[in-house]
Amino acid sequence: MGDADPDRRPGRGRSRRRRLSGPALLAAAALAWTAVPTWTAGADDGAGCRSLHEAAFLDEPDEVAALLAAHVDVNCRDDIGQTPLITAAAGGSLESVRRLLAAGAETAASDPMGWSATAHARDALSRLTMAGADRYRRIYGDIIRLIEAAGGGARE
Repeated sequence: MGDADPDRRPGRGRSRRRRLSGPALLAAAALAWTAVPTWTAGADDGAGCRSLHEAAFLDEPDEVAALLAAHVDVNCRDDIGQTPLITAAAGGSLESVRRLLAAGAETAASDPMGWSATAHARDALSRLTMAGADRYRRIYGDIIRLIEAAGGGARE
């Protein structure tokens, strides 16, 4: 009985799971992210819409253009009912908003909560009250003006 394994805990057998934290957790997450399959043109599993939302949120206008050229629906809905324009506007992705509007994104579309792209941009703008946020206030202001100029309603 004196030969007890110090790593063995009652009820857990000899296997011990190692918990990751800090840099190790970030490295593991990065590796997991790179293992995610990428979407290819012509895929018909909804991944094109997911990729469009990601590109719109991350303000990758060339990727947005490539996905739209591959016939991904400019007004497709993600898992929470938002269009790519709403996603881009909420994320402050000015160039993506421009590309989506040029491709005919529906400016009056709203999410299940009734919020349009303009409403999301206005909400984000209203929260930018801290010092040093001038650049972001300009970006959201430009997004609001672009959507309104495209017919997105003056006060949604």
